[in-house]
Amino acid sequence: MEEALSWDRVQELALDFRLEKDSTYQRTAVLPRSRNPKSTDNPRLAAEGWTYAGEPLVQWDQPISMEENEDLLAKLGTFPGVDAYYLTPSFLGNRVWAADFLPPHDAKYVSQAKLNALKPTLFVSGREHANEVSSTSHILRLGELLVTDSTYMAMLDKVNVVLHPVTNPDGVALAYDRQLVNPDHMLHAGRPGALGSDATSGGNSDDPLYPESKARQMIREAWLPDIYLNPHGYPSHEWVQYFAGYSAWARGRRVGPRTWWVPRGWFIPGFSWVEDEENQDYQTAQFAILDSMAAAMTGNQDVDAMNRRVYARYKKYGEQERDGFTEYFHNGMVVSMRLRGTESIGTGLNSPRITYFSVTTEAPDETARGEYLDLMGQAGLAHTTSTLRYLADGEFEVKREAEAFDEAVIRKVFRIKPVLPPGSSP
Repeated sequence: MEEALSWDRVQELALDFRLEKDSTYQRTAVLPRSRNPKSTDNPRLAAEGWTYAGEPLVQWDQPISMEENEDLLAKLGTFPGVDAYYLTPSFLGNRVWAADFLPPHDAKYVSQAKLNALKPTLFVSGREHANEVSSTSHILRLGELLVTDSTYMAMLDKVNVVLHPVTNPDGVALAYDRQLVNPDHMLHAGRPGALGSDATSGGNSDDPLYPESKARQMIREAWLPDIYLNPHGYPSHEWVQYFAGYSAWARGRRVGPRTWWVPRGWFIPGFSWVEDEENQDYQTAQFAILDSMAAAMTGNQDVDAMNRRVYARYKKYGEQERDGFTEYFHNGMVVSMRLRGTESIGTGLNSPRITYFSVTTEAPDETARGEYLDLMGQAGLAHTTSTLRYLADGEFEVKREAEAFDEAVIRKVFRIKPVLPPGSSP
């Protein structure tokens, strides 16, 4: 494993091997740095000469470009506790970035494993479809609040936050340039990745076609997030299909794709939960988080008014499409959910055992700007911050164990998932 375990800034690695049931066996293997070590010299963001003076950072007037995204991440990276870092290049060579938000600290090195063990993690990843513009805006606005607003800063003592504003940088570059020419168009050319398929296609492959498709998985492997939010968008103004026989972007005869051309406000297109008798806490947590999200959406008067107006219009006209019309309200919020939960909690990185609340959300934001983008940003910030508050106010247990053998001591620190609502722990 000389090649896999060799980095340009590490001179050598020493590995100590012992067998728990055979105290006589002990070996140490030393791996020197190879002739072709992996480079750790990744691109870095810099906000040279910039100092925060209390001014607003993230604008909600127009879609955010790749250049503006990088500039804002660079500025956020100047605040204590914020680490803005490079993940991967895109297919066309654009850069994919993320940022970790922690409380200010003086330590040169931080143990991520310890952070995972002691605190829950919220992971928000946006702009998979690049003409769905509001997610980048409200994700970066959340980052701004986490470093400038004392209420949000206090929550970092209880929650790790990882923000990934742009998943599809090639699409963002194309859609941004097109909206300068046609600001009122939906610009679906910028929706997929550079080759016309989704920018996350093949993300589980060892050698994906799109390098950017690995970014989310890299973050999930590192942070094992409790909550994962994937905010999306869809057309805000297209209604001709039901009245003129226009099939819009439908690629086949299935009803499902056509119904996406019908505005229905802000909603959750799919919600699944665990209905496992041996792991009932997971269902408790999943619905408590959904309740907190619904309360946040209906609690914002402007967002709630927009939703009620469009919900009513969707019901009036959408019912005509009998095969495709679905409508279910959860505490005043439209949610498409299964009738039954999953009987087993499952295993693996993406199972509810690790990330027990994972949803895609939909806002009618193609291509939003001005006051309407502000409204879409409010909707995004409302539902995202509701999950942050849930994790900050919830209850969980951290366990510590110690075991001795062969003059060695193994100490374990781990956290019991999920985070439960206050007062629900035994």
